[in-house]
Amino acid sequence: MRVPPQRPFARSSHFLALALLCGLLLAPGTALAQTDVQLWTSASLRAELVEDFRLELTQHLRFDEDVSRVLSIMPELSASYDPAKPLRLSLGYRFIYEREQDGQLDDAHRLTFDARLRGDLDPIRISYRLRIQEVFEQKASGLEVRNTLRNRLGVSWDTDTPLTPEVSAEIYTRIGGDKAALFHKLRLTAGASYDIDDVELELFYRLELPIDQPLEPVLHIIGLGFRYDLSLVDEEEDEPGSGP
Repeated sequence: MRVPPQRPFARSSHFLALALLCGLLLAPGTALAQTDVQLWTSASLRAELVEDFRLELTQHLRFDEDVSRVLSIMPELSASYDPAKPLRLSLGYRFIYEREQDGQLDDAHRLTFDARLRGDLDPIRISYRLRIQEVFEQKASGLEVRNTLRNRLGVSWDTDTPLTPEVSAEIYTRIGGDKAALFHKLRLTAGASYDIDDVELELFYRLELPIDQPLEPVLHIIGLGFRYDLSLVDEEEDEPGSGP
């Protein structure tokens, strides 16, 4: 019997299954580690200025210590462009005002470059995002630069309703410096978004597992997001008899 060839995006779903399995295997090993419950909130305004080009302004506010204190305040500006239907390219800058281990709030700067691919296997949508990230922080010993490579694979379901469930797995890899590339942490996320006209609401649960630093806490994160989409692009009206 002939076995039909696998589609590229179907193959990539094996990565998500493997990452989820790794998370389940790592979770028992970190059961005795310190844990923390955090709340991550965000509010965004995204504007499509011209066709396939968008600017987005986001304000992040996060709480740690079992949601008892402010962890970070982070405004962010990003731009994205779709050069082809399955591909999206993005650039982003985030100003980070975050609490350090000594409890003091310090500032840092983050730059990101994203390349995202997306494919539909109705009713499933599979997406892969590669992010190159650099964080710049001024320390007493001088400027510290952290380079990170992030691979994320996500799967969402089209329910033919405003509600869209989604799961994803993301692996962080530290690169550069004196050490060879190493896995830093793993994020497993399950959530859903709800669209109301130009507004998108998001709710998710995220498990963040440290890999190279086992003494770091395991994070249980509840996320709440709000985004308003504004389009400045005139939609073309169909001429009579032109068809769909």
